[in-house]
Amino acid sequence: MACAEESPRSRASEDRIVVRLVEVECGEHHRGLFRHLMQAAEEIAQRDNPPGGALRFAAAAARFRDMGYGPRRQGIGPVVVLEGGAVVPLSDLLAAAWLHDRGAFPDHGIDPEMLEAARQLLLDLAWQLPQES
Repeated sequence: MACAEESPRSRASEDRIVVRLVEVECGEHHRGLFRHLMQAAEEIAQRDNPPGGALRFAAAAARFRDMGYGPRRQGIGPVVVLEGGAVVPLSDLLAAAWLHDRGAFPDHGIDPEMLEAARQLLLDLAWQLPQES
């Protein structure tokens, strides 16, 4: 994951906001993002008939767990393929959206609003695990 840092916002159009991601020293922030994504994926997997199946969300939760608690690894977490073919990690999208709306990551624990944002990304975006590419 490329950790996100708040950057100047610019309006690309009335309905789309561009938020740039930059590399920063991650510290605890990246782990918090993965914890929120992991918990959201686990909760979705336990629902009846989540889109794409419970096993898919359980696999995503396991990847987020590995990314948040294990050694830093890239290229294993769920990604979104954008128009034009660019591949963006789901965690980067959550970081960019959160920084755009909030300006700072939650200090510790699970923030209910970030958990809901993670749920929305997992449910609303067409994401895939890297081996599904």
